[in-house]
Amino acid sequence: MDTLSGGNSTVTNKDYFEQVRIYSSLAVQIAKTDLEKLGQLVTQLDDLPDPAFSEIIHHLSSEEISDISENERLHVWETLTDFVSKHRKFSDAKWALPTTEVDKIAKVADSIQPSSPDLIHRRLFGSHEVELYEEKGNYEEQSRRIADRRTRAVEEILEVSGIDGVINFSRSVELPLEVGLALGRAAQTDQDVYFLPDKLTAEGKLLKDVTYGYVWSRFHAKGWEWVDKLERKHWTDQQKTALLVYLPFTKETWQRAKSLLGENESLYWKAADARPYQLKEELREAVEKLVQYGRPRAAIQCLKWMLYEKTEISLDHAYQALLSCPTSEEPPQSLDQHDTTELIKWLQQNSQADKETLLQIEWIYLPLLDHHFGNAPVTLEQRLADDPAFFCEVIRTVFRSEKEEKDPAEITEGRKQLASQAFGLLYHWRTPPGTQPNGIFDVSKLREWMVKAKISCEETGHLQIALDQIGKVLAHSPADASGLWIHKGVAEMLNEKDVDAMRSAFTVELFNMRGTFWGSKGEQEKKLALSYREKAEAVEKEGYIRLAASLRGLADSYDRDAEREASRDLLED
Repeated sequence: MDTLSGGNSTVTNKDYFEQVRIYSSLAVQIAKTDLEKLGQLVTQLDDLPDPAFSEIIHHLSSEEISDISENERLHVWETLTDFVSKHRKFSDAKWALPTTEVDKIAKVADSIQPSSPDLIHRRLFGSHEVELYEEKGNYEEQSRRIADRRTRAVEEILEVSGIDGVINFSRSVELPLEVGLALGRAAQTDQDVYFLPDKLTAEGKLLKDVTYGYVWSRFHAKGWEWVDKLERKHWTDQQKTALLVYLPFTKETWQRAKSLLGENESLYWKAADARPYQLKEELREAVEKLVQYGRPRAAIQCLKWMLYEKTEISLDHAYQALLSCPTSEEPPQSLDQHDTTELIKWLQQNSQADKETLLQIEWIYLPLLDHHFGNAPVTLEQRLADDPAFFCEVIRTVFRSEKEEKDPAEITEGRKQLASQAFGLLYHWRTPPGTQPNGIFDVSKLREWMVKAKISCEETGHLQIALDQIGKVLAHSPADASGLWIHKGVAEMLNEKDVDAMRSAFTVELFNMRGTFWGSKGEQEKKLALSYREKAEAVEKEGYIRLAASLRGLADSYDRDAEREASRDLLED
């Protein structure tokens, strides 16, 4: 006998299916008394066995349902309609119901379909258009057919209830914008009077969405001829601006903004939805206008598109847009971080870019320039590597002097922010002193830099913390030309007697460079311990005894980690 086993009990298939039948019957009885639960159960019709399936179909076909008001049973009808559509669309799927069963459900749906156009067509304007598709594939054509259905639906409502009826209908749907688009396709000239110009500056998102959809459709059907023939004699500048903002972001619109608004042209540029994706050469003018009228974040979006289109970009435009962002009144979320970092990377790679300007830009956007995401403040890091005075200035900005005996005066928010920014720069610093802009490592430059940095930081009481920061960045220095894993000049510096803090920071950074890990049961740690012992032996042979001792200490710590990982339950918190 077929059985289902679980725990200490054995259940036969017959017992299992009997339980399913009983619970299905209970679900049907509950759904009969609760319309909300009935709608939920309808979505699971393909899982209901007989007699529960037949019982619910009978109930849906009964007067008990048909006598309910159309508004009350609307959700059930919409759910049934979606169910039928899904099973017909995927009729070849294993889970799909047989055609005969789907036809039964479709017949039930037809019997409780509302008579009101407002209710029948509400489903057409839902947020999940894909559920309206009647077949697989050919999605562009299906989308066009749905647009046609929406147009016919609005035409029907317009004929029965007029323009006010369409507006009321838009309040009941998820996508009032689509109602506006359909109305624009269906409308005659007399509907223009309803929307233009009064509704252009109407309050409320719903009416704005409908109006935008209407204007967009009318423009795409009639073109600039429709726009230019509108009687605008008594329109306000705000109404003219709203119309222009609803039109495509193109040079033709910009020209009309200038001619219609004159000295108030800024009204358009401050409000324009600056989507650059259909433009190329014209974007240069758009960037100029957006920056001029306080829209640097929108300008950055255009500049990024120019990069994508391989259109020539003005360095000055890039500078102006990036430097203006901190004082922009645009919403903070309008700054696209990806577009911004891509534009900064383009500047970093441009040999004509002004380094001092680039330093300012990198400082402003330092929180976005993270090595882990393929970005870096390369100009600032190179300045740290080239200029010991700059390094010491950053150190003093972040850390208190060892010579200070009293607590400092209360620190201002601006000072805290500056210190936090400077700390982030030091924390992520990956360019060791001695590294030249062309990537070549010059140990003589490192020694010269080191002498100046130590003298300056010792004078101000920052020597130990400076050595700590230097030790961390030296962990990113290159290998030696002889084949030694670390440059001998760096090893010699780390091996000096009075730089314990630097050696300690060096090994800590080596440890941190490993990154995240999990679940090795100690095997990875054993390999790392062996690797660092081999590195210790290599530098010891070259005479760097103190450095070798620090590396052996790192190896010992990995041995302890290996023991702990080997005994740890991988499933424990």
